Amino acid sequence: MSLKRAQSVETYFLNKKSQVDSFLVNGFGETKPKYTAADWGKNRRVEILIKVKPLVKKADTTKSVLSNFVDTASVGSTMALKNITFYPGEAVVMPESFKTLDELYTTLKENPTIEICIEGHICCTQADPDNLSGQRAKTVYLYLAKKGIDKKRLTWKGLGHTQPLTKERNNAEMQMNRRVEIRIMKK
Repeated sequence: MSLKRAQSVETYFLNKKSQVDSFLVNGFGETKPKYTAADWGKNRRVEILIKVKPLVKKADTTKSVLSNFVDTASVGSTMALKNITFYPGEAVVMPESFKTLDELYTTLKENPTIEICIEGHICCTQADPDNLSGQRAKTVYLYLAKKGIDKKRLTWKGLGHTQPLTKERNNAEMQMNRRVEIRIMKK
C-alpha cells in the first residue's frame, strides 16, 4: 500500500511534466513509523525529498564547467564528473576518461587551496563487498597525486549503492548511479 501511494505521487509529477531528472520511489509500510500512539494515523504519508541546487553566481563562459563549479561551489557541494568510465567490474579507467581527469587536475592546480573528497558510487547491486566504488575513487585519487596534486588536498571513499540518483530502469539511469563525484571539503 505504501509503495502504491508513493508511485501515485510519482505519476502525478510525471503527468505534470515537471522538470525533475529522476524519481526514487520507496514504500516503507510500517517499517519506518514516525508517529506513535494517538498520532499513528499520520504514518500514512508520502514523504518527498527535493534536492535544490544552490544558487550560484553566473558562470564564466571562458572556463570549463568543472572550473566554474570549483569557483562558485560552497564547501560540501558535490559534482559528478562526467565521462569518467571504468571497465566493467574493475577500477581501471577507460581511455575516454583521461580528458576529464586532466581537466580536474588542471582545475586543482589553478586553485591551490581547494581540497576535495573523491566519492565513488556503483549501480545495479546493493552490495559492494570488494569496495569497487572505493577502488574507483582511489584510482582517481592516485591519478591526481601522480600528476602532482598534494595528497593532503585529496581524500577518497566508496559509497557503494547508498546514494542512488534514480531507479535504474534503463542503461542511462544505471550510468547516472555509476559515477565518481567530487565534494568540496575546503576552499
